Amino acid sequence: MKRSGRFTKNAKHLKEIAAVIVIAAMAFVMNIPGAFPARLADSDHILPECSTHFRNPSAPVSQWTGEILIKYASNNITSTLPLGRRVGKIKHLEVHRVKIPEGADVEEIIEKYENDPRVEFAELNYLRKAFVVKPNDPYYSEDQNPYGCSQWSLQITESNYGWDIEKGSGDIVIAVLDTGIDLIHPDIQDKIWVNSDEIPNNGLDDDKNGYIDDYNGWDFANNDSDPTDDHGHGTHVAGIAAAETDNYNGIAAMCWGAKIMPVKVLNGYGMGTDYHVAQGIIYAADNGAKVINMSLGGSFPSTTLQNAIDYAHDKGCIVVAAAGNLSSKSSPPYTCYPAACEHVIAVSATDKLDVRPYWSNYGSFVDVAAPGENILSTFWYPYFNPPHVYAYGSGTSMAAPHVSGLVALVASKYPTLTPDEVEEKIELAADDLGPTGKDDYYGYGRINTCQALVHFRDVIPIYWAFNEIEFMADRELISGYPDGLFRPADPVTRSQFTKMLVNSLGPTLNQEYKGYFTDVPNNHWAWQYIETAADGGLVEGYGDGKFGPEDITSRAQLAKMLILGLGISLNASYKGYFTDVPNNHWAWQYIETAKDAGIIKGYSDGSFKPEEVVRRDQTTVMIYRALFESR
Repeated sequence: MKRSGRFTKNAKHLKEIAAVIVIAAMAFVMNIPGAFPARLADSDHILPECSTHFRNPSAPVSQWTGEILIKYASNNITSTLPLGRRVGKIKHLEVHRVKIPEGADVEEIIEKYENDPRVEFAELNYLRKAFVVKPNDPYYSEDQNPYGCSQWSLQITESNYGWDIEKGSGDIVIAVLDTGIDLIHPDIQDKIWVNSDEIPNNGLDDDKNGYIDDYNGWDFANNDSDPTDDHGHGTHVAGIAAAETDNYNGIAAMCWGAKIMPVKVLNGYGMGTDYHVAQGIIYAADNGAKVINMSLGGSFPSTTLQNAIDYAHDKGCIVVAAAGNLSSKSSPPYTCYPAACEHVIAVSATDKLDVRPYWSNYGSFVDVAAPGENILSTFWYPYFNPPHVYAYGSGTSMAAPHVSGLVALVASKYPTLTPDEVEEKIELAADDLGPTGKDDYYGYGRINTCQALVHFRDVIPIYWAFNEIEFMADRELISGYPDGLFRPADPVTRSQFTKMLVNSLGPTLNQEYKGYFTDVPNNHWAWQYIETAADGGLVEGYGDGKFGPEDITSRAQLAKMLILGLGISLNASYKGYFTDVPNNHWAWQYIETAKDAGIIKGYSDGSFKPEEVVRRDQTTVMIYRALFESR
């Protein structure tokens, strides 16, 4: 989670940043087999410069809009101050878009708005765009791809294991705020979100949401109902997150089941403003998106963007954004927005070797990393006929939708988790790279799909007790440690086992301390479980009045406590099931009764090893058998 940063708007700061700075982030270079790549470079964007009387000579050419965004302290103010012309308003945020007069003194206008008690904030309406990582080779062709596997990213993140657990629900919608999406791409067309309350092409706002004919999303860049991609970036991003999968065609995606909501906020040059991006966030949140992907950004914070993100977060959306591609081998950390906003999962990039490419932005705002180099996905390329193709791309733009797809999988598997809990689960499950713990390059680590979809990242589907542990955890009958681990091989103490048994059987915990055992005071973490179990006849203490809460539990003791807990009548006759449990062993009746009930099993050599220390995984399996498979 990030700390929100507010734009310091004063004359000195404006002079330093020149108010006309190019804002750039997160795009990619495409490699289309057999064709000149559709490349997006800095020089491709020639926009009118802002007409202001000051400029920092060392600053890059301006790509500022010539507009400011204003929020009044009171919603009752219906007209702007006489310092510009109001040309738009963002619903729910009460933020006005104001056009500055030609030749006006921007720093003076900002200062006047800031000093007016009726104004809560005023800030520049910056452009945001998808930014290119320029390779050395202009054609970046198929035979130069250094990776043997076309979709290496899905394997390194262990998504193939994760899909055994969850493939994604069709009820989950991923809003892709980008250049639009190729709505008729063969690998995407059946995944496009449909606004079922809207009748297409009838010229009416059927669902009264403020947008006419928004049957498949909305184009904020051109203010119409056709969010078709006219660049290619958005189609590439959408395919990584949720292209049609397992259909004998094209690529596989992170999330098989989720729908894709096209929200076009960037134009055909891959650029858009904070105004459009904020509108897109609000639209996605209001129209049912669970996940919002933004493979875009810029270098300056924005209160308008932060407010829009807060609005979406409060409605249960999980917001993901690319960290940006403006780093270099010698540059200091580069902070990018909206990735660095509060309530956003900021994503840096990794390559096939799990190393951060030099161009991937880094800093304390980075939460996780994901594959972002040479990523194969769907693409729209107008020079092909038909233009619905596939291409390789590199950038944090490609890393972010890997995380958005994973978010959709986690939200499908655990629908009751809050946005913050989903983020925490993904961070705890990440494979730690770089220095131990969270760092500026990889955040909490490179995402791991399989580990994020299980309850405990050290118990994955190939583990012998996976099914029983997952079953019990699904029902909150067992729990792990705060670091996301279960530690299945750890020994079980008597107090730990008692807690597991009480949770599984479901008695109401004692609220009044009775002091049954001298070594279980009322400040012991498990006193309620132990005394509740004692009242129910589930456990017994030792003859000296002690319980031994930290004593390690043996297999024989476990068998006894399970039989006591379930209230099963003891066998009266000895059957000799196990070679090391003779009829003079203190626990033979419990062990053989548990064997008859299908609760325990012995070893292949015919032994039971009654004094062997029992582990957490073994305990869970035995409790599972006792509750759900025994007679």
